[in-house]
Amino acid sequence: MNNPSQNTVKDVKVALSKTRSLLIVLPELITLDTAVAAKLLVELLAKSLNKPARLLLPKEHTLPNRVADFLGYTQFDKELVVNQVLPLKYTMSLPNVEEGTEVEWKLEKETLEVTLKPKSGKVDFSKLAFGAEGERYDSLISLGAQAKAMLNSAYQDSAIAVEEIALINLDCHPRNENFGGVNVVDTKASTVTEVVFELYKSLGVKVSKDNADLAKKTVVVSTDGLRRIASSETLVRLVELEKLADNNVSEVVRTHYHSLGKKGLALREIMLKNAKLEQDSHVLWSHISAEELNSLEIDASVLDGIEQLPYNICKDVKVAALLYQTASSWRAVAIADDRQISLFHWAKSLGGKATASIGMAELKGDLDTVSKTMLKSLGQEALGKASIEGTGESVTAPASEEAPKEEPAKNLSVQNSSTRSGANSSSPFTKASDEQVKTLVQESQGNIPTSTSTMLQAQKAPFEKDKKFDGPN
Repeated sequence: MNNPSQNTVKDVKVALSKTRSLLIVLPELITLDTAVAAKLLVELLAKSLNKPARLLLPKEHTLPNRVADFLGYTQFDKELVVNQVLPLKYTMSLPNVEEGTEVEWKLEKETLEVTLKPKSGKVDFSKLAFGAEGERYDSLISLGAQAKAMLNSAYQDSAIAVEEIALINLDCHPRNENFGGVNVVDTKASTVTEVVFELYKSLGVKVSKDNADLAKKTVVVSTDGLRRIASSETLVRLVELEKLADNNVSEVVRTHYHSLGKKGLALREIMLKNAKLEQDSHVLWSHISAEELNSLEIDASVLDGIEQLPYNICKDVKVAALLYQTASSWRAVAIADDRQISLFHWAKSLGGKATASIGMAELKGDLDTVSKTMLKSLGQEALGKASIEGTGESVTAPASEEAPKEEPAKNLSVQNSSTRSGANSSSPFTKASDEQVKTLVQESQGNIPTSTSTMLQAQKAPFEKDKKFDGPN
């Protein structure tokens, strides 16, 4: 076999040819990218290759609201989901065996060897009964995880049973630990959805029009409107997907980012007003109180998927973070713009969950305590620094369990003059010029006709309150 770091989708093709049934395992934090990659992979395996495929996920898994809006469902089909893999249980019954007969057995790869050693005479095998209990899986495929530790709790609970199952590791992050038997880590890709698309092409399977459209939207949104792309390879794949789908890339960008309306523009204004740049640590962060969200009539669920927010990152900023207030706590979400940074340990240190570049955690306390905790841990875990200048006293864990206090918004400005949008007063979370903002306002008021053929949030406006919202996954 090739060096693990040098495997290609052709190696996956060979591995699949030897596989009868597969399990697909996602990270603990399911993002739009990993959810769509899983959907496309299940359909490729089951429909095109006629190989049974299941998803290894925790019980009662739910998808974040904004991911569900894209897929059209809040859970994967229960018939496709496996919650735990148990070791196969073998039973052998052999009547009329001489007392004292020794029975030895061993299981190597796919062969079970049984040795009977009677004291004397021979063993009658005519009445031998043999059976095995439990489902058999030949391969596991992990999606979008840098290490086994990032895989979801259902995988961790099945550690003993899955240890001997061949693992195919599909990812795009440069710090992937190559933990599989086959590792396809395409660091030129921006998303794992692109890696699955490459697998389709390698197998000679055409992506359906609907799936091509979904994959294209996923790549655009996951890269913040193509502002955060790893290389020209991403653009090449988008062009290929565009030929298979109905709507072009520019329309996807326009529909997703220009359909925000007045509430979206007001949200950006608040994010800018409350923004701070920690220059020494290259962390840009902002906060939004429950009072501010209520004043805009925006449900907090809108902010669950930070990778889908209009939150592009300034020059020299390595991590952007957002604190927003819910009924009982503050939720911290962060996104890394530096592909060498992993937010996994940062989120885990706060009891949250993360992929490599996106993390989420829940914190209790007042804004001052919560923000210090978040920034301290970001400095330690994400940037490898012992402390961050300007964060005050050392805080390593949420110090208060009391309900968070709503604080009045403070007029805070970003102190970095070398942002990508220049040293002006435009938001660090958008590159829109004053003229573009004016155009967006006119669109939201109905003065300029907009295309409605590709509404990503078809069932509700992206900033509409969801009365049925039960919280994030």
